[in-house]
Amino acid sequence: MSAFSEIGPHERVRWLRAEFDGAFAAAPPPPAAATEDLLAIRLAGRPHALRLREVFGLVLAHKIVRLPSRAPHLLGVAGLRGGVVTVFSLETLLGLSATETPSFWLALAGGRDAFAFAFPVLDGFLRAPRAEVVKDGEDPAHNAAARTREYVSTGSLLRPIVDVDAMRETVNAHAGSTGNDRER
Repeated sequence: MSAFSEIGPHERVRWLRAEFDGAFAAAPPPPAAATEDLLAIRLAGRPHALRLREVFGLVLAHKIVRLPSRAPHLLGVAGLRGGVVTVFSLETLLGLSATETPSFWLALAGGRDAFAFAFPVLDGFLRAPRAEVVKDGEDPAHNAAARTREYVSTGSLLRPIVDVDAMRETVNAHAGSTGNDRER
């Protein structure tokens, strides 16, 4: 039993009142630094990142069933959580050379039409201060077609942050232009 339980009810009330009042008298704690939660990944052997808040889930794909398509970024479909999702190569969508890797990680993109972006290497989880996110930067070491609007500095690495929402728009735009449209 604690010493608190050994004192009478009046002393308990006085102690609780003093603790309550003391909590308001103390200076408030400093605000926590704003951070960005990211998945550190590699695309075409180069470091990149995905915002965790833009990813619905992350799974290791056991099997991707290829589909006939002229679109190089469409890898096929995968059975996932009792359903089927369309899988797109994140490397190819960004204009990078696709890596030949026997297994892919899938970043699930939620929304009306759920699908997944495949990438070959997961480096881990990052929590970076928002001050480390640089906007409108450009890393000259990356392919011009793979430029992104934001980067995160992690030690000696500068990781482009892939905009999952922009990739979703790219996929939807490609899906709308199948090449089968005919004039009426």
